[in-house]
Amino acid sequence: MDIATAAVKEESFFSAAIRDEKERILDLEIADSEDSNEIKNDINKRLVIQGVTSYKINITQRNREVVKAESRWNQVFGHIFDDVFRKNGYEGFGIQQINYKKNQPVTIDIKTKLSDDEVGARELGQKIEKEVEGVLKTEAVKKWIENDSYAIGIYDIDDRKIN
Repeated sequence: MDIATAAVKEESFFSAAIRDEKERILDLEIADSEDSNEIKNDINKRLVIQGVTSYKINITQRNREVVKAESRWNQVFGHIFDDVFRKNGYEGFGIQQINYKKNQPVTIDIKTKLSDDEVGARELGQKIEKEVEGVLKTEAVKKWIENDSYAIGIYDIDDRKIN
């Protein structure tokens, strides 16, 4: 793994994992500004120098800004989870995984165990939305949001919006 990280500039390296030790497969995630063929060759040259059999290297390239934004928003989601779900005992609630897109609002989609026809479901959905808004306005969380716009959606068990 050290060889893989050494072959990629620190700011361009996102993750690496050996998927299959027996088949010798390495999955690498790097910035889209890097030359993937050059990196594959560099890693395998370094392995040969150390007397290690080469690996099949799968490289996924991603935009550095998007990766950084996703990391920031993962911090935000952690705060929402702790300060809204855990604190209020909302069991089985979760935040849908986002796919951050530049210049698009981040969607904060919260999945609940509620049924749309349950008495008080819409009111609880609105209450949760206000609690999430409260967390997003704290100084601890605003620093992670930066200037990103966002939209909050609260969904019932059947993926119908209830707020």
